[in-house]
Amino acid sequence: MTQKASSGASVTGDEVLTDEYYQRVVEQAHKLMELEEFQGDRWQWLDDLDDDGLFLFCYMFQDYYEKTLTASKYEETVYTISLLMHKLLPPSSKSGLSKMEEFQIILALYETMKKKEMPWDACEAFITSKIADFQSNN
Repeated sequence: MTQKASSGASVTGDEVLTDEYYQRVVEQAHKLMELEEFQGDRWQWLDDLDDDGLFLFCYMFQDYYEKTLTASKYEETVYTISLLMHKLLPPSSKSGLSKMEEFQIILALYETMKKKEMPWDACEAFITSKIADFQSNN
C-alpha cells in the first residue's frame, strides 16, 4: 500500500517493520510536515511529536488522506494510540519485545479499533494476547 500526499510524497505501508523501515518512515513524516497542507496553527501539534509519534502520524496518514480521519481526529488518534502504546505495553525488559514488535502490536490494535469500538479492558486483553503470541513464536 502506498500512501500519497497531494504533493506526491509517499509512505509505503507493506514492508516488515525493521529499524531501517522505522527510520525511513520517520524521515518521511518530516517531509510530510514540510508540505503546505501541514502548515499553520491547526498542525502545530506535529512539532511536539517524538520519533514514535512521527511514525504513528505517518502510518495514519492514509486514513487522513482518504478522509477517514478529520484533522482533529487525526491529532486525537495519534495521541491516543501513542498513549495506549506507552500505558498498555509493558517495558521491553519485561516483555522481551523489540521496538518494532511493540509497533506491530499497537498498529494491529489501531487497525482493530478502526473496525470496532473497544473499551480499555478490551485493549488490554488484545495487547496481552498479542504479546503472548510474540513470546510463543520466539
